[in-house]
Amino acid sequence: MTIMAVTAAQAQAMRRPALQAAVDAHARCAEEPDNTTDAGQYLWFRGDGEKLAAWHMRAAYLRRYCAGCPVLQQCRELALREGDGDINRGDDMVRAGLTTQELGHLAREQEARLAKAAAADRLAAEQRRTVNQALARLTHALKPTGSVQGAREELAAAVAARRASNGWGRAA
Repeated sequence: MTIMAVTAAQAQAMRRPALQAAVDAHARCAEEPDNTTDAGQYLWFRGDGEKLAAWHMRAAYLRRYCAGCPVLQQCRELALREGDGDINRGDDMVRAGLTTQELGHLAREQEARLAKAAAADRLAAEQRRTVNQALARLTHALKPTGSVQGAREELAAAVAARRASNGWGRAA
């Protein structure tokens, strides 16, 4: 059996078609024979010249409609992958049970969360390098010509920094 490694970019590229297929096959809105308003506008977008109050009422209905969809989460992920929620594009819409503004807010929250996780990963990698360097010096210090005390202090400082960054207090 051959195991193939997949890069993050390849995994992302493979995920989008699966999401789209799930939404196409199971979304409540895909079952609708006609997705237009009485005025002939696409149901999920605010129409040109549509009064804001009328749009808010329709958007509230669409959000409730989406809430019962079996593929709501897949639709939401697909919307975020496709960049929906960009208020600069000028589309006032409802997708995946969220308005343009709500999708934009969710996208910014996820971007911040991922940036924080990536920073934590970089910090953890740096801390592992520091601990490994201290261990190497300790190993070297254990040889007859090295300084054991200095290496022990370096290792203790590296471990304390790692624990502090993870929210740990002093060990009992």
